Amino acid sequence: MKCVILAAGKGERISDRGPSKPLVRLLGVPLIERTIRTAVEAGFDDFCVITGHNGHALTQFLDDLRCRMGVRITTLENERWEEGNGTSVLRAEEAVDERFVLLMSDHIFDGEILKRLKDQPLNDDEVRLAVDYDLDPNDSVDVADVTKVLVNDGRIDAIGKDLPHYNAYDTGIFLCSLSLF
Repeated sequence: MKCVILAAGKGERISDRGPSKPLVRLLGVPLIERTIRTAVEAGFDDFCVITGHNGHALTQFLDDLRCRMGVRITTLENERWEEGNGTSVLRAEEAVDERFVLLMSDHIFDGEILKRLKDQPLNDDEVRLAVDYDLDPNDSVDVADVTKVLVNDGRIDAIGKDLPHYNAYDTGIFLCSLSLF
């Protein structure tokens, strides 16, 4: 199963820390490398990374990472990256031909979530999102910026950054059928 990673954004809130958000280092390791390493630990070895802002530097880094880790990493440039994640997701269509996992390059997550999600059943017209129901205040969540989710009976009723009522946070970890496109 292919793992698509969105890595096209500028990352304005942390732009002073690196040439692009995916290359910002956390404890010495670039965010994109952390994402790929976590996915490898969950059993993935075939990646498609959608680049955009400063895509040349990211592609060079990923070429080196591919050699160091021995995994397949294809990069596709989203020339419309400034229009948001939706255009980056659409850019991935040419790289997948069956269900796939979709990740964000700047989300830190437990690989167990990915292991469990990839084996979930999925109908041809479905997309699954792993959500976090732990809404207790903590330093890991910027509540003003996090995408909020309202889930009822296991289905998403609403999703967005400005939801007034919600019961979960978006993790940025999706299991997708081709119907997403």
